[in-house]
Amino acid sequence: RERRGRLPGRGAVRDRGLCWGLFPNWPPKDVEEIVFLVRKWAHGTEYAIFAVFVWRARNQPTRNNLRSWRWSEARLALLLAMLYATTDELHQAFVPNRQSSVVDVLIDTLGAVLGLILLRGFGRWRKYW
Repeated sequence: RERRGRLPGRGAVRDRGLCWGLFPNWPPKDVEEIVFLVRKWAHGTEYAIFAVFVWRARNQPTRNNLRSWRWSEARLALLLAMLYATTDELHQAFVPNRQSSVVDVLIDTLGAVLGLILLRGFGRWRKYW
């Protein structure tokens, strides 16, 4: 997410330093690719967890009353996750040394979708709904 011609942020330098420390013989290009992929996976995971938490807050299951799965609540959780991802990228457009990207919104939204799919699969497996 760095702009070309600018210095990387402290987090990016720390991540590369850690990767080079663990694998000192790897070429810098490979390290850059690994750091990039790990950051994208982390973002997708964050939004998967966020969508599940939003769904749970709306559904409010309890131990004695789990309530059935409703697609309307899953859609609302997905919509809120997508809206938050969009506003996060919009915010990054105004932060120095950062840039916003529609691809990042799509990655975050995909993470939210996968989180809700896993939640539904877990509920069906455990026979909650």
